[in-house]
Order: sequence, then structure tokens, then C-alpha cells
Amino acid sequence: MITTTAAVSALACLEALKLRLGAGLDLHRNAFVNLALPFFAFARPAPAPTRRGPQGFGKFNLWDKILVQETEKMAKRGGISVRRLLRQVRKSRREKEGGPAWNVGSLSWGSRILYADFLHGEDAELLETSLWDVARDAMLEEDEEEFRDDREEEEGNGPLTEEEREALVKDLGRRKFVDLMASAVDQESGEEVELPPVRVVRWKKES
Repeated sequence: MITTTAAVSALACLEALKLRLGAGLDLHRNAFVNLALPFFAFARPAPAPTRRGPQGFGKFNLWDKILVQETEKMAKRGGISVRRLLRQVRKSRREKEGGPAWNVGSLSWGSRILYADFLHGEDAELLETSLWDVARDAMLEEDEEEFRDDREEEEGNGPLTEEEREALVKDLGRRKFVDLMASAVDQESGEEVELPPVRVVRWKKES
């Protein structure tokens, strides 16, 4: 006697084991199971669809991320600056792919726009500000009715209290990383193109 739950669990464990062992995509299988018939069928998974970035960036899929690691030196200065972050994002692919230059058009965290080239491209003060400070300010300045730490609003909720604001700021300070949505401006066509998510990892002193 076997239950559907047991069958699915076993098949999922097999695929997880393959993943842990570094098996290629051709060794993984999608399973289609109906114990009532009974029916068992297996198929090779298709590669994730790719998107094309701006000229000089290359292709990427939905699993790709641009990883930016904060250094100890940056952390001692209050955190990675917006200018340094933009430079690291551009550098992440230009070294590998080469080709024409492209600029980061925007960076957003959830519904909060942290940087937009047409607004902040010449804003030296913001560019030299720590990303964490920009994110904190965006949290506190955002419309109270739209922001409740990405939680669904409940009827009767009023503006955030000072205690809630402090809690949100502390929560940001405890985060090990943030995932930002990014877009790029193609220098040749002027078109704005979506980039993979940018994960910014805080520097952490090794214990």
C-alpha cells in the first residue's frame, strides 16, 4: 500500500539528492503520477526560458541573480554606497560578456524606488549615501497606507506608530541581504531592459 503523499515525497527526495550531487539537467525528471489508474510517466525538464539583457550583458533566466557582496571597508563607512552598487552591477557582466556599455536605469526594493537614473543620475549626495540609509529613508517616507512591511492591510489600520517605525528600521538592520529589482538603459537603442534581481549581501564579521 502506498499513498500519493509518500510517492510524491520519495520522488522529490530523489530529485533533491540529484541536485545535491550536482547532477546535470538531463539527469533530472518531472514525474506524472496517478495511483488510481495506475499511471507513472517521467519526462526531462526543459531549461528555464532565457531573456536578453542590454547590449554587452548577455542572456539570463529567472534563476539568475547579480550578487553584490559588501566588504568590511564598505561596512565601516556605513555600508555600500549607491554609486559603488551601481558600479558593481555594471561590472558583474561587462567583464564576462564585453560589448557596448550600458547604464543601470533604476533600482527598486518592493514598491520603493531607491534610484532612478533620470531623477538621481546627477545627485551626488544620494550616490554617496549608503544603500541601507536610502532604503531606510524610503521605508519611512513611503505612503503610510501603502506600506505595512509588505503585509496585507487590515481594516481600521491607521498610520504607523513611532514604535512600528522603529521596529521596521530594526528589521532592516537585521537583514543579511536585500533583493532589488533593476533595469538597464541600452546605450545604443535607449531602450530600458529588465535585469536579473540584484542581491546585496551585508558584510558580516566572521565569529
